[in-house]
Amino acid sequence: MNTLVDLILANERWLMVRILHYAKQQGYVKYTSTLVEAWRISIVRLSETIVTAIQRDPHPPEMAPDDDFSSHPVAAVGVEDGLRHRGRGLTLGMYLSLLKYYRQCYVDLIQQQGYPIEEERSYRLFVARCFDLVELGVATGWYASESERLAELQRTNRYLANEKNKYLTIFESLHDPVILLDSEEQINNMNHAAAALFGRAGNPGNLYYGPQTQPSMPAWLPDSLDRLAGDNSVEFEATLETLVGLRDYQVKLERMRDVSEKFMGVVALLTDLTERKQAERRLIQAHRELSTLYDVTAIANLPMPLDAVLEQVLGRVLETIQGQRGEIHLLDPESGELQSAAVIRSAGYEVISVNGKALAAWVVAHNMPLVIANMAEDDRVPPGVRPDHTFVGVPMRAGGRLHGVLTIFRPAGECFEQAETSLLSSVADGVGLAVENNRCSRRSVVMAERERLARELHDSVTQSLYSLSLFGEWTASLLQNGDSQLAGEKVTRMGEIARQALKEMRLMVYELRSPELAAAGLYRVLENRLAAVEERSGVETSLHFAVTWPLSTQIEAELLAIAQEGLNNALKHARAHAVTVSIEGDAETLRLTVCDDGVGFVYADALSAGGMGLHSMCTRAERLGGSFWIDSTPGAGSSVHVHLALSTEKANGYGH
Repeated sequence: MNTLVDLILANERWLMVRILHYAKQQGYVKYTSTLVEAWRISIVRLSETIVTAIQRDPHPPEMAPDDDFSSHPVAAVGVEDGLRHRGRGLTLGMYLSLLKYYRQCYVDLIQQQGYPIEEERSYRLFVARCFDLVELGVATGWYASESERLAELQRTNRYLANEKNKYLTIFESLHDPVILLDSEEQINNMNHAAAALFGRAGNPGNLYYGPQTQPSMPAWLPDSLDRLAGDNSVEFEATLETLVGLRDYQVKLERMRDVSEKFMGVVALLTDLTERKQAERRLIQAHRELSTLYDVTAIANLPMPLDAVLEQVLGRVLETIQGQRGEIHLLDPESGELQSAAVIRSAGYEVISVNGKALAAWVVAHNMPLVIANMAEDDRVPPGVRPDHTFVGVPMRAGGRLHGVLTIFRPAGECFEQAETSLLSSVADGVGLAVENNRCSRRSVVMAERERLARELHDSVTQSLYSLSLFGEWTASLLQNGDSQLAGEKVTRMGEIARQALKEMRLMVYELRSPELAAAGLYRVLENRLAAVEERSGVETSLHFAVTWPLSTQIEAELLAIAQEGLNNALKHARAHAVTVSIEGDAETLRLTVCDDGVGFVYADALSAGGMGLHSMCTRAERLGGSFWIDSTPGAGSSVHVHLALSTEKANGYGH
């Protein structure tokens, strides 16, 4: 009998599928559970009963006329089932007839194995005796008096009412909208959350207990059902029109799991994603703005002509704002006239003048942003401006002065939002600073160089040339008078003066250093950098400079490059809120430190991965004969350190 035990235990699913086949074929599913699990449990229960009987006694259980079937271990299963199903309102004949088909499932399973006739007969006999006992138990448990049946029906009714109310309460209490559709894809019910958005926003349970009127179908639902097609479920995200406006939802459509096929339809489950989507959009917008501002700052600090800087900045802004046309007009500091400095058009944009200069003039006159959503009806629009656009123009200011106007055009109907105008104002201020720095740098460098060269030429080379001319005239006079010896001495002196002038000219060429660094010095250049980049990006800055002697050009240039690379890393990678630059020196060493309070990193990992300019900074420090290292811990910021031994530098006079 062990073979029969193994066969039954290994074919639980086959038996479940078989009984469902018979139940559907003979129409029993109209009165049975809708869930597969109920059928599986019934098979498991019967299989365990047969297996336990085999393990107790491998011989088929027999029945005697005086047996008490209510206490028989196999029949007891039928007694319990009889009591339970009688309370559910089934008739004895209906239940016993269904039990016959359960018996047939086990017989079918045995017959399909091809056992020898005697072996098959013994297995079938054992199963038949077990089912006979179960049926006797069912008949025994089914008997009840009229009063017992009435009390049983009352208990069952209370139980069913409580079950219905429990699930209806859960259904109506769900925060997420739920819609139930029947097999005709018509709304059968919807919970209170769904009714408040897509139907009648009455009290919870209104659709269940109220007048039996067909709820109206939400406009989005029929097309969504088409996505289900032949699948059992489908999920997608959609923006839906509700009674409270547009909302973002994750929609899940699921076919009802009913093996009885009594309740065929679809459940629509909606999860509100509106707040998450809004947060995502805000995050994307913030990232876009920060990225644009960083790119604009980086472009503005590139060593290239101003017109190229303006064109690149305008292209980046146009890409971010998704405008059709962008213009930058600069205000001439002498004439006060607006001059077009850069124009960018998006691909496919008509090359037709929109008279942006006239609108920029309004911005200059009022020194404030101008946003126009409807050019055809706005009184501020000057004559001759095309009306088929929306417009925003923002002043470019720096150092308390207006330097120009940044303007963007988009097609009519695509209005500019407040966040976009704020972004453009920040960008415009950055461009204004770049324009001012460019103009100031050009003016100051040119003037300083002119003055310095004039002084040097006057004090040294001009005097030497004047001396040469005097000695030349004197020598010519001596030769005319025949004093060749004295003339030779004067010629020798003229050679000395010429060689000295050449030395001074070479010294002047050597002293032609980087205009910004030479004119402002290391401290001032770093101060300007922190003010123009970090402070305008909202980063707190601190600069300490404690060096009492002049530094060589090479030291200043290399320390500036290392400091700028450290600051760039803090701005680009560390997400720092504060940075400190410190340059200190004593009789023996010069120390540069760049600290930030950013996210930090693992130095070995960053060094092996490349990037961040670590190799470049190390190389620059080594060129000065110094040491370079970085202290950094993830989550605890970073510090860049450079130490130089100054005894050799001072001995060679490089510091003076």
